[in-house]
Amino acid sequence: MCICTCWAGGRSGGRQDRTQVAILQGGGNPKAVSYYENLLKTTAQLLPFEDKAAKAYARLRLDRSLRAPDAMQLACAATAGVDLFITNDTRLHSKQVPRIQFIVPLDRVPI
Repeated sequence: MCICTCWAGGRSGGRQDRTQVAILQGGGNPKAVSYYENLLKTTAQLLPFEDKAAKAYARLRLDRSLRAPDAMQLACAATAGVDLFITNDTRLHSKQVPRIQFIVPLDRVPI
């Protein structure tokens, strides 16, 4: 599993990224936060949001139906060579993103 990092303000290694923050909010449930922190540390590869991803992000944002956080995730995944993007956000399933072959919900992943 790859999770793209999207620095909130520049490239400072000490800052949490938006993706991680969104996952770890957990509705104020400390047990859930702890679970997801451990899950990220042991199963995820965090990918930096770098110049290539920024350029891809700018192209994706030309599609105004894509929200900024979604465009960041897709741009980072595409530039990292991720060809299977798993999301339950049905608005993204029909999107065509260069270098990403499939955008599918978890229940359609052929595992």
